[in-house]
Amino acid sequence: PVLPYLDREYLPKEGEKQFDLKPFYDYTVPVGMPVYIPIFGIQRDPKFWPNPETFDPERFNAENKKTHKPMTYFPFGSGPRSCIGSRIGLLQAKVGLVHIFKNHYVTTCEKTPKEITFDPFLMSLGYKNGIYLSLVNDKRYERNAKQ
Repeated sequence: PVLPYLDREYLPKEGEKQFDLKPFYDYTVPVGMPVYIPIFGIQRDPKFWPNPETFDPERFNAENKKTHKPMTYFPFGSGPRSCIGSRIGLLQAKVGLVHIFKNHYVTTCEKTPKEITFDPFLMSLGYKNGIYLSLVNDKRYERNAKQ
């Protein structure tokens, strides 16, 4: 499931006993301490993403990716313990979307919420009251398919 954080337990390299955060912070991470990284907050922080709540797929195009600060967008984690299924997951999502959108389009409907609210009682990210959209057959596709 999609969780709003990554969790890791600090396990030191052989011979190390703790991890020092200097020069950034005057703190030492004790061995075995759980470390939580708030992905949801980082990926919606205006310091890193202008207008983070605005749908802007262009922010991920090849040109704009060059300007991203490291470790501000990591949907599958990062480093040697990142999600092993990230490539297949992205591929499946892309193939599924292409299959749907080759002959359909999505519109809002009367039940589509004007504002989206996350449900604070769910363990994974989910929306309060759901999100309703209409999937509409594309008449252009039907016309081309008959020819």
